[in-house]
Amino acid sequence: MSETPKYHSVIRHWPFAAAGFAGPMLAVFASRFLPFPVATGVVMFLLFTAAVVIVEQTAAQPRAVGRSFATGVVAGLAAGIASFGLTLWLRGW
Repeated sequence: MSETPKYHSVIRHWPFAAAGFAGPMLAVFASRFLPFPVATGVVMFLLFTAAVVIVEQTAAQPRAVGRSFATGVVAGLAAGIASFGLTLWLRGW
């Protein structure tokens, strides 16, 4: 049986699982202070930027932090827009 290198392991993606689990709970908490779509976007931006930074640090060829920031921006925008649409749909608009 061949040895799988550390950077090919599925286990190295644990930060995304943690972000996916903690994100909705933190978004509900942050929605006390911000509108729900904004809170969801901000929380997902922070969590997914941190997850990408952690995963990239353990990668075989580390990449720039700018790509991590861009990934967080895309995740935050997508989550904010999706939660805004879901909020409108649930309210019957």
